Amino acid sequence: MTHPSGFINAIIDEIEGLRHRLIQAPVIDEWLAAVDPPVARDGAHIDRVLASLWASADRWDAFAARLDQESREKLRAVLLFRAVGFRHYRMPWASASEIGAAYAAARACIIGPAQVMPPQPYPIHRFDFDHCGQRLLLEAGLGLVAAIFVVRQYFHPQVHIQAGDVVIDGGGCFGDTAIAFAAEAGPDGRVISFEPCAANREIFKGTMSLNPILAERITLLSDALSDAHGLCLRLAPGGAGSRIATDGVERIRSAALDQLVDNGQIARVDFIKLDIEYHEANALHGARQVLERFKPRLAIAAYHHPEDLLDLSDLILSIRNDYRFYIGHVTSNQTETVLFAV
Repeated sequence: MTHPSGFINAIIDEIEGLRHRLIQAPVIDEWLAAVDPPVARDGAHIDRVLASLWASADRWDAFAARLDQESREKLRAVLLFRAVGFRHYRMPWASASEIGAAYAAARACIIGPAQVMPPQPYPIHRFDFDHCGQRLLLEAGLGLVAAIFVVRQYFHPQVHIQAGDVVIDGGGCFGDTAIAFAAEAGPDGRVISFEPCAANREIFKGTMSLNPILAERITLLSDALSDAHGLCLRLAPGGAGSRIATDGVERIRSAALDQLVDNGQIARVDFIKLDIEYHEANALHGARQVLERFKPRLAIAAYHHPEDLLDLSDLILSIRNDYRFYIGHVTSNQTETVLFAV
């Protein structure tokens, strides 16, 4: 691996080599393809990515220099895949056998069909399995269970939930991450989950009803985490892809973590997970005092914008310059990159 000072030069050289080679049998994750079909990258796309990398080369090099070797390797893989796509590059951790093993582990926990059917393009099952010493009942898609509970998307060996933590779950969706986090935080822990989409919250409540012991550790709020408190926003509902949008049809209210701590609703914050569809930076702006005061561990979705890894890490460092960063990525495609910080 090239020294981080030449990180982007090496990436660009690799992209130029990969663009002229085709994988004869590319790996396609069929479950992910239902919601994110693989798209071949043409020459124009590759040229645009190369130009973008050149334009931000100093920032990418500086970011890479902050990472440990494993995270630099993950960053390299993510950038290569973004540039050339599945026909030219395969994620090192996403062979057909590895993907199959993760799904097989999740499939082994299916006990029947789900009683509710959330608005998703893939089948929903009922699962029964153990997680961190707790028995869980869950209705979800196979891929969600594989990602959250088998390969553990929001867990990093250096950055993870600990017993007794107060956890912020930004983007609670159907309750799967909240249930996972409640099990990981243990009986003395607490999970405050934010899910502004009304349809998602109904499914979330069903998830909690299946897990009454864990539900006692969870508070479900209908606000959307943002940089200002008490604003009226609009939401475009869409299951796991629900997002704040000016043309959204659902009226919601915003919440800033700083204000929730100031007014005593939240006593402290130990861990923050954010996957809120392009709104992660806004939520971090609304948590500046929380980061300054508590320095919570962070697991932030960093794939919605092409330079999220740069912009979100710069934002975090502008609040506290003593954070260390790691990268997580568990899928075979360009989605679900997580920026971990501690």
